[in-house]
Amino acid sequence: MRDRNSQLFERNGYDRVWKEHGIWVDIFPLEAVPLWIHKLSNLTFGHTYKMVRTAPRIEDVMPRVRRWANFNRRIIFPILRGLAHIFSTRYYDFALGIPYFQKSLKDDYLPVRRVPYEHTTAPIMKEAEKCLAYRYGDYMQLPKNPGSEYHSEDIIIH
Repeated sequence: MRDRNSQLFERNGYDRVWKEHGIWVDIFPLEAVPLWIHKLSNLTFGHTYKMVRTAPRIEDVMPRVRRWANFNRRIIFPILRGLAHIFSTRYYDFALGIPYFQKSLKDDYLPVRRVPYEHTTAPIMKEAEKCLAYRYGDYMQLPKNPGSEYHSEDIIIH
C-alpha cells in the first residue's frame, strides 16, 4: 500500500481491531546481545502475552499487563543489556522482548551504505544481499505457497 487512503484492519487477538491508514511496516530494532540473554528476555516479557491469551476478559488483565511490561522495560531489560556488555557477542539479534530470532554478524550491518531509491538514496546494511540470503535462502525467487494465512481482518486499497 503506497497511499494515505488505503486502510488495513488488523485483528491482534487481544483487545480490538486496529485500523491503520497508508503504509504499514514492522520495524524491529537490533541489539548486540547473546542468544541466551535474548531468550531470557522473551521468557520475562512473554509472560505479558500469556496473561492476555488466558484472560477470560481482556479488560481485567490489561492493568497487570501494563505493569509487567513497564517492569521489563525499566528494570529487567536494562539489567540484561548490562549483562550483554559483559558477555559480548559478534552478532546482532532482534531487540529484547521481541519473540523472533535473527542471528546476524555485526560486520554484515555496519557501516551502512547508500543505494539509489526513486529520486533519492536510502541507507541499507553493508551486506544486505548476504543478510537476505542467510535469512530467506534464494530471496530473488518467489517461494512456494504452502498455504497463506491472512493477518488482517480486511484491506481496502484506493
